[in-house]
Amino acid sequence: MINILLLDDHAVLRGALRRLIDGEPDLCVVAEAATVQEAIHQAMATSPDVALVDLSLGEESGLAAIRALTDLPRPPHVVVLTMHGDKANIVEALAAGAGGYLLKSAPVEDVLRALRTAASGGATLDPKIAAQVLPYIAAAASAQPGGLTPREREVFELLRAGMRNREIAQRLHLSEKTVKHHVGQVLLKLGAPSRRSLRA
Repeated sequence: MINILLLDDHAVLRGALRRLIDGEPDLCVVAEAATVQEAIHQAMATSPDVALVDLSLGEESGLAAIRALTDLPRPPHVVVLTMHGDKANIVEALAAGAGGYLLKSAPVEDVLRALRTAASGGATLDPKIAAQVLPYIAAAASAQPGGLTPREREVFELLRAGMRNREIAQRLHLSEKTVKHHVGQVLLKLGAPSRRSLRA
């Protein structure tokens, strides 16, 4: 059974998602949250396999939720389900640790498939999202780790070792904000769909 945490500030949408997901024999919603703090609390209490996260949480940002969830001792895989299809949000979400990115206009089957793929460690991108990301991947196709700056190379090696942003920041004596920027650059230059895909 794949256990799922829902993070969305719209109760009606969470209810619809719960009914949809719980109707599948291998999927189960174990927790719901409307805020980042609730999501962290629920994730620590239930240890979900996957967190389905919206990027718009009222006054809060889903990006902060992704970073907080992926920094937990037992982090869930994160799939973004949002209305935001702009390039900046896509790149930031992937750099923050999301392993999937879908638009709320995606077919139900795609959402369910993304949850199952994430639970097995895979990555899923909405076709409309992939169309925006592919130019970066194409531009970076010939870029190898040697094409990174010295600092980005250091961050790349620590990402491959599975280190979190906080750990990388401590190791390299940098701020977490600076590390997040370097992680984003590494993903873009190497055409990697997520930080998990860089692990050795």
